[in-house]
Amino acid sequence: MIYYIAPHGADPNSLYESDGVHGTLRKEIIRKTGIEVKFISDFECHKIVNPILVICDESSPYIQEQLAKFPREKCFLLTYEPPVIRPDFYDRNLLKTFGKVFISVDDFVDGESFIKFNYPCSMTIAKNIPDFNEKNFLCLINSNKMSPYPNELYTERRRAIQFYTNATKGFDLYGNWQGIASWKGWAHDKYNIIKNYKFSLSYENMGNQRGYISEKIHDSMGGECVPVYLGATNVTDHIPKECFIDRRDFSSDKEVFEFMKGIDRTRFYAYIEAQRRYMKSPSAQQFTVGHAVATVLKYVLAALESKPVEGL
Repeated sequence: MIYYIAPHGADPNSLYESDGVHGTLRKEIIRKTGIEVKFISDFECHKIVNPILVICDESSPYIQEQLAKFPREKCFLLTYEPPVIRPDFYDRNLLKTFGKVFISVDDFVDGESFIKFNYPCSMTIAKNIPDFNEKNFLCLINSNKMSPYPNELYTERRRAIQFYTNATKGFDLYGNWQGIASWKGWAHDKYNIIKNYKFSLSYENMGNQRGYISEKIHDSMGGECVPVYLGATNVTDHIPKECFIDRRDFSSDKEVFEFMKGIDRTRFYAYIEAQRRYMKSPSAQQFTVGHAVATVLKYVLAALESKPVEGL
């Protein structure tokens, strides 16, 4: 039996047939090996008995305590957040428990214990996308968070919200930002919101790092909306610069605002054509659920056969 410890608070039963990483990885393991994968909650990990492998999305002290009874080579940790949200995922002491930690931020990747794992995105393409002339100006969809961690971008996000709320009635804010004049409510269907805007503020939760590129920029492109991106310093190694507006190219929010106002229909659709090419390219595939599953699956199969993994 391979055990998969579900994310904290998740219903393990909901993951079996999901089309995300959890459900897809389970199906691929069964297809390749015939070995069943059992999802359990993080509070049930004391029930694990004689595992072939244990795959986790969490690394709480309780989980580490329970997994300490098994060889670390049998335990994998999949991470989805940067250090600003989960600094515990970037602690080398995890290697006392986990033989492999799959991680996005390039500076922590060593190819032996910390394995490169791009943030898996749905790459959803919205339907019935409005024409340029029918789109609203600018939106931001994010949770209202704060952090004392170095290089956090919550402060930059708040600064941008304040500027655009005061600068234009064309800025709409979604998430738990009640009380701010530009707030339009919760984003229950972000794809059907984003497609109605020409531009979106797509700031990662953490900047000044390499490799962590989340769903934010891809969600925007899926709605044929031009993202104003701030986050990974090497973003253009993965996504062509023609697809987005790089916030680093401007000295202020006012400068970005004036630039966006000057973008006409022709220039806007030049961005969109670049996005369409990218979304169909091999470069975009590295951010799909399928690629994330394939990355982990190679190490799962190697662990079952007790042999090293060759180049991905």
